Amino acid sequence: MTRAEKASRPPYSEMMFYRSSAGGAQEAPGTPLSKIKTINSGIAANAAAAMRSGVNAIVPLAASATLQKRFARALSRWLGVCDIDKLPACDHIPALTDFRITSGQSFSDRFNVPVRITRVDATLTVCVHDFVPARDVSAPDGTVLLEVVVAVSGCFLNTGTSTGAQVMRIQVPYNESPVASQSLAFAVSPDRGVLLVTGAWLQYYTATKNGIRRVDHPEYQPAGILQARYH
Repeated sequence: MTRAEKASRPPYSEMMFYRSSAGGAQEAPGTPLSKIKTINSGIAANAAAAMRSGVNAIVPLAASATLQKRFARALSRWLGVCDIDKLPACDHIPALTDFRITSGQSFSDRFNVPVRITRVDATLTVCVHDFVPARDVSAPDGTVLLEVVVAVSGCFLNTGTSTGAQVMRIQVPYNESPVASQSLAFAVSPDRGVLLVTGAWLQYYTATKNGIRRVDHPEYQPAGILQARYH
């Protein structure tokens, strides 16, 4: 080290070091980036609670217990060390778009039908392409009816305050008859700073001597977030 380098180096007492358990150097707690991470972790937790409440209609009981924590972790990964006041608008949040609520095959794996989601001002539209149920939807033996439950939930990201949630359903017989394309229009907040998630749960119904009943086997409860956006 040169004399000039020694002169410019801060005293040892002013230097901050932090070593991870893996041996790699990391930023010390209390530094600016660490503080932002802590703030964003709280933001993620509040937004996750609002999300979990808003999409309750598409959450099978088996997936309910840990879902809010999983949402919070995904939001934390997305936020990272970004200053929330400078966060740009985003039509597809990678950490949440195609997020699986249930294990096993995803909603899109079983419901092999194009679904397009768009927002214009205060309206979010979910367009389901035309399809043939017996050809385009994977279902357990004995299925006679399909129900697609679609939920849209929004909240202000910085506070976790809900901007509202809505649920719509599409029911069709499970057979080889074509089903025309359908558009579901949801009213959403046009305000800035809103996190908006759209999710779906594919439900199967079989015939019984007392009518029809929903299939509750975990393998046949595909549910997930189809799109998450921030505007």
